[in-house]
Amino acid sequence: KTIEYLHRHFNARFLVMSATFPSLIKEWLQEALGGAQIIEADDDLYKAFQRHRLVMLDGELTSEEGIGRIVRDAEAGKSVLVVCNLVDRAQEVYERLVSRLRHAGVEVKLLHGRFNVHDRLTKEGWVRDAVGSKSETRKSEGIVLVATQVVEVSLDIDLDTVYTDPAPLEALIQRFGRINRSRRYKAPNLAPVHVFREPRNGQIIYNEALVQRTLTILDREADKFVDESAIGWWLDEIYHGDIEAQWRRDYAKAAQEFEDVCIRKMRPFQSDTALEEEFYKAFDSIEVLPESLADEYRRLRDGEPIRAGELLTPISWRRFMGLTKQRRVRPREKGEPPIVAAPYSSELGLTFD
Repeated sequence: KTIEYLHRHFNARFLVMSATFPSLIKEWLQEALGGAQIIEADDDLYKAFQRHRLVMLDGELTSEEGIGRIVRDAEAGKSVLVVCNLVDRAQEVYERLVSRLRHAGVEVKLLHGRFNVHDRLTKEGWVRDAVGSKSETRKSEGIVLVATQVVEVSLDIDLDTVYTDPAPLEALIQRFGRINRSRRYKAPNLAPVHVFREPRNGQIIYNEALVQRTLTILDREADKFVDESAIGWWLDEIYHGDIEAQWRRDYAKAAQEFEDVCIRKMRPFQSDTALEEEFYKAFDSIEVLPESLADEYRRLRDGEPIRAGELLTPISWRRFMGLTKQRRVRPREKGEPPIVAAPYSSELGLTFD
């Protein structure tokens, strides 16, 4: 809806690019833009850029066997990406791996969406230096990066292998994209990408049916090289039928609500607290200030507002409403962000009991 508004009223032009494009999203973009040219790679280019071999694993990433696989790869000198769907789960896996790998001198880092900007940028900088696709100081010894969905976007990193929770196909393909990015491993020795078959319920954040249909396709393609030219077909297979019908209903409702509540009510230079709340609800995200950082925020906000803003941490709207009900959102001064009573550290980020 934002693209449609900017295109119609300001003649804005757009390039929308993705490795994972279901036909439905192409259709909605065409409607928003009044038509668009589609550019696709040819089969020969896809084949030249094959990078991954799919490995399906029984059980959960958090099982003793799952953690053991990660430890063995790291001890063997590999750079390993571990992706969990939930921040709490990533924090737990990180602590277990630190205790198992400390003796081997393997560095383990944690990256998720509940770090403030300052700490997240510091961690991302370390990761790019250690395993960036163009890093001049790339580490030759084993390292482990434990992350959530934040690793799916923006990071130009290149690790040897990945172990991931099951997720919808789009998310998994983006996670795979952080492995063998510079194509150091060639066929027939392409980099293995490991997907666990459990849990299959979407873990609250994903549609259960999407995860299960994804696993059905991945089981069919297991032990093969990942054919990226087929991903569009796989996505259409996943989204057909009842999932497509529900997705269309959800999209129509969300798009209309966003247009009515946000776009039609926006006025330049006129802030609106109610509009801000609706905006956060639409994107299921809000920035909060951990209580332990409130004094530092107040010290910085007048003279160095950008540094003050770097102390804010994003959480889901649902989590924020839960904290509100638990009376863990503190009173604040006018103009301050919401202040939450929850522990924060640069190692683990924002944590909840």
